[in-house]
Amino acid sequence: MERIKPTLEERIDDLARNTAAPAAFVAKVRALFAQKGIGLETSAEPFEAALERAFRRQAEAARSVEDAQRSLGRLQARLAEINGAFREQVAELRGMRDLMERQARWLAVLAPRGVEISRYDRLVRGEWDLAVVPGPDEAQ
Repeated sequence: MERIKPTLEERIDDLARNTAAPAAFVAKVRALFAQKGIGLETSAEPFEAALERAFRRQAEAARSVEDAQRSLGRLQARLAEINGAFREQVAELRGMRDLMERQARWLAVLAPRGVEISRYDRLVRGEWDLAVVPGPDEAQ
């Protein structure tokens, strides 16, 4: 008994279903055969390898695009995390800058009045905080 050979139309439909090829790609494949004057009712046997290769490549390209989109999503999420961390660091640095500016203003007020700055060289919470490490007053 002779095996019934599928037509181009049937084989294209099978491959499209098996690879989940988009309708636009399937239409392009059909149009290619029409442009070459090959009817879709023709046997698919001479074109079998080429059709399978084309649909397989299309499916691989679609997977690559999906993988790239997932990777891009992960990258965007990481960048958002980095952005948040950066903003936190900037806020901390601004706070430190403001503290140093306040201390510099206090020193500028105290120095001309003859106030001995060394009295305030210990780290104490409050407006008089100075960035000096506590220790003996004499040189070592």
